[in-house]
Amino acid sequence: MSLLTFEKALQLVLETTESLPTVNLPIEEAAGLYLSKSITSAIDLPRFDNSQMDGYAINYPDISMHKPQSPLILPEVGTAAAGAKEELELKKGTTVRIFTGAPIPRGADTIVPVEDVQRGSDAHVTFAAPIEKGQFVRCKGEDLTSGDVIAKPGDRLTPGRLALLMSAGRGHAAVHRQARVVILTNGDELADRSIAPSDLAHGQIYESNSLMLKELAKDAGADVSGVRTASDSLEEIVQLLQSLIADSRPDLIITTGGVSVGDRDWIRSALKQLGEVIFWRAAIRPGKPILYGKIGSTQFLGLPGNPASTLVTFELFARPLINKLQGNLSWTSFLPSIVSEAVQHEPGRRSFVRAYTTVTAAGLSSKPSGGQGSHFVTSLARANSLIVIPEDTTRLDPGSSVKCLMMGPPTSA
Repeated sequence: MSLLTFEKALQLVLETTESLPTVNLPIEEAAGLYLSKSITSAIDLPRFDNSQMDGYAINYPDISMHKPQSPLILPEVGTAAAGAKEELELKKGTTVRIFTGAPIPRGADTIVPVEDVQRGSDAHVTFAAPIEKGQFVRCKGEDLTSGDVIAKPGDRLTPGRLALLMSAGRGHAAVHRQARVVILTNGDELADRSIAPSDLAHGQIYESNSLMLKELAKDAGADVSGVRTASDSLEEIVQLLQSLIADSRPDLIITTGGVSVGDRDWIRSALKQLGEVIFWRAAIRPGKPILYGKIGSTQFLGLPGNPASTLVTFELFARPLINKLQGNLSWTSFLPSIVSEAVQHEPGRRSFVRAYTTVTAAGLSSKPSGGQGSHFVTSLARANSLIVIPEDTTRLDPGSSVKCLMMGPPTSA
């Protein structure tokens, strides 16, 4: 049976994943979640004409009708402060001290910064600097007007967007709830990190994938509600999966290890016993034995056990799946880059090479971050991207154009 292409495998994941139900939350509780409905502004922003500077409010005709050969001197008749409850009125031929954010007094239309005037001891103010009509006035509704759409479905409630919603008079938001994820690692060889290196048994290795997956899932916005480790026992794996589902009611189960063709790889058998297999294996490197299915309404992703394969398949499948669950409409973004050194490639499967990508004057530049064996952890730690190499490519020469999937911010060269 031919292997699924990356595109077909990802398509199956996304087509069989529905966004989670909508909940209406106070925006303080919705930070980081994704909107399911549009939000409009309840007010104009700014809500009223206000001052951009500390200074003096004037009526511009007082300036325009003044003789230019002598300075304008106006009596100071009051103070306008931010938060003032009563509206001030500026009479012709007077000025009012005003502070940043304070409402513009009725009759005023221009602000002169405090550093551009001279204030006398007799409560008179001298205006000598050039003045333009309307300067330093923030006009009502110049940012947005009541009824304007300020956020749309799929928008993430970032700190900046939360500030916008609060400013626009919206204290609640309809969002997709946070995805609940549980993680199960699998393998007799796995040792807990509480065991000292000198006490490791022959053939044991430290279990590291669960921490990596937990942080990756949290970075994608999910709530990781359970992490367990199972030995190479079908019965134990089935029991642990049942326990995790009962205790955590997850939207997604991610397993790592036990998905290949070995006699002790039981994850696919466990999925068949408890639910359904939608696909197994894809024409990618690393990560060929990727497994996807469902147990009831819970999505199931079985990732390979080697750390590099685990990370790559998380970025290719788990992150887009979590994004879809949470209503994030931007799933995966491949950016153009140039490789800075030659890369050899064995054709037949699409490869995702761990790479280090930098920003140069010409754009993004990428190079492998180290050895590409699926067991190499050092190249994993150095990588901030994945270079995509097509199935039929045997070599990339320096300067070749590629696509890369960013896993973190590129750095400056």
